[in-house]
Amino acid sequence: MFLLRHADLLRWVDDWTIRVLLPRRLRQAAALYRYAVRDAFLMPLTPRDVGELDWYFRARRGEFVCPSRDPDLDLETAARKFSAARFEALHRAWLQRGEQALRAMQATTLRDQLQRGFGRVEFAELPHQYLQLTPLVGASDRVEKILHEGDNLATA
Repeated sequence: MFLLRHADLLRWVDDWTIRVLLPRRLRQAAALYRYAVRDAFLMPLTPRDVGELDWYFRARRGEFVCPSRDPDLDLETAARKFSAARFEALHRAWLQRGEQALRAMQATTLRDQLQRGFGRVEFAELPHQYLQLTPLVGASDRVEKILHEGDNLATA
């Protein structure tokens, strides 16, 4: 989800690096994260994919939708076609941002940046455990709710 939420921002930055820090016990998960980066950024969606995904997501949500424009695409076929983890993450983004989340994944800018070395995703193993920081994992929404107008995180 991080990659999907920040894709629009990364497109406008000339040179960027995402550093994924993994605890020692999860270091082998780096391969899964590499696949997620490849799927999200190196394989942009086609306009046809966007239309089919939007149709499928609407049908999943229970909206009344006309049959797909593609006569060979029914719900069962779409469920198989879009069963990868990449599409589950896209579904969550679509629920939050609508079709714009799908259209954002059409652009080839991020793929080009990665291929040219202007964008990088690095993986590093944490040398120590940082259990004292565990309560902060996934807490950005809670932090935003307790901030008041005029709060300055730089001085916190």
